[in-house]
Amino acid sequence: MDLGFDQARGWLGLVYASSGRYDEAIAEYNKVPYEHRTLWIGYIHGIAGRRDEAEKILHELEQLETTGRTSREAILWVGIGLGDKDRAFADLERAYQIRSVSLTSLKVHPCYDSLRSDARFADLLRRTNLAP
Repeated sequence: MDLGFDQARGWLGLVYASSGRYDEAIAEYNKVPYEHRTLWIGYIHGIAGRRDEAEKILHELEQLETTGRTSREAILWVGIGLGDKDRAFADLERAYQIRSVSLTSLKVHPCYDSLRSDARFADLLRRTNLAP
């Protein structure tokens, strides 16, 4: 794996996070560009139960969104990490309305796992033509 390739570091960070190695995951994300680093570190703090840190990052991203320097999709991941399903589905609905490319991974991305049992997720899969 080419660790000079930011996406490789990101996926490695996600692997660490999904196996509970949160500090190692954050260390990998600290090596990638600002926006991606921030949203994924917020997600990791959320799944690690570090609510204060995740909410601080969420607030920072929301401030950046008002200036157009980040997207609602970035905010979505931190909300998922925090377990805020209502917020996550509201953000997913916005992503659906603008036909965001981020929805192409709905069916397979492991970060959506916590949402899969919700009927709203099945409905979103159906509307995006990703349902089985």
